[in-house]
Amino acid sequence: MALVVLSLVCVTTIFSTALVQTLVVTLTVVVCSGLVSVGSPVFRRTPLDAPFLVFILARVVSVFFSRDPAQSLPALHLEFFFYIVFFLVTQSAWQGGAAATWALTTLLLCAGMAAGLIGVLKVLLFEAPRGLSTTAGPYTLGAYLCPVLALALLLPPRRGTRITEVVRSFGSLVLCLGIICTLDRLHWVAMTLVLLGAGLLTRRRMSFILLCAVGAAFVLLPQVRFRVVQASDSGALLTGRDVLWRGASMLLSSHPIVGFGPRTFTEIFPLPDLLPIRGVGSWHNDYLQVYMESGLLALVPLLWLIAATYRQGWRLLHSAAVPEEVRTLALALLAALSVTFLFGGMRDTLVGIEFRVLLGLFALLASSIGSGGNPVPVELHP
Repeated sequence: MALVVLSLVCVTTIFSTALVQTLVVTLTVVVCSGLVSVGSPVFRRTPLDAPFLVFILARVVSVFFSRDPAQSLPALHLEFFFYIVFFLVTQSAWQGGAAATWALTTLLLCAGMAAGLIGVLKVLLFEAPRGLSTTAGPYTLGAYLCPVLALALLLPPRRGTRITEVVRSFGSLVLCLGIICTLDRLHWVAMTLVLLGAGLLTRRRMSFILLCAVGAAFVLLPQVRFRVVQASDSGALLTGRDVLWRGASMLLSSHPIVGFGPRTFTEIFPLPDLLPIRGVGSWHNDYLQVYMESGLLALVPLLWLIAATYRQGWRLLHSAAVPEEVRTLALALLAALSVTFLFGGMRDTLVGIEFRVLLGLFALLASSIGSGGNPVPVELHP
């Protein structure tokens, strides 16, 4: 039952915020009921549990040291509660092994293809000037599609069917078109890096063909070409980030340990009148956001989590005892996580449920490696 609800979470993440939140609550009840119903509850432990749990606790503690508790308290149920998605993934999918991880990752990929296709159709049918997700604007769509593109290019296929490569090529094309239609330059950079990286890692011609197609779109499509040319204007390219950093520099030493408290940006930002865009409500940088809201108390565990992820990735990718298909699956998940880590420094990409699902799935693969580097036998295809 838990795995079914988790599958629905993977499918609906990009389509309906209210629905996915309802499903997460349902999954929490199902997992907790399952643990209570057995005489001796079994918790699946992973190497990423400790840093992630410390990060959550630090974020919660910062609420009670907030400059404005009334602003910060809603974060407990509106944001922090959904951090547990990571643990829901590890507790729901571990019995299915690598096969369940592959299936859930594929569901994320299919949902991304559908979301990308919807975004493209909205532009082609003149319903919107830019590709949009059904939950929010073009940035949300691009932030979801970029990690999914890494999965599409690197995810190991089911045993040798030619149709898999056809579907992979079509899906990757749809994802690239969806990202292009968002007209978000930052996600164009992410897309280009993913295509280059996947091409170098896999030596598949498809990545380079897609890269050429993307280059042609930048030259031939007027709206895309305008956005590229506009990038030469440093003011248009920064879109207020220089002001955000200038304001942050004025506050960096004020509350370095526990921060100012979650959701206090509008209360503390000293230069609101200089922002070119009105209504900005965050620092547009996950690492800066965590530091300003929760201080070093939360930023250090976040960096620990990232370092632990790459350490486990190194172990998975360099263990000769790990099956090749599982190693390739780990590489695909690590590449998708790397996209979120990298662009979390420029936008808000580490706060979404997609990231926590990816992290949970990767943690499950990492948990199959024993302390001596020997894996628990797992097969991607039973």
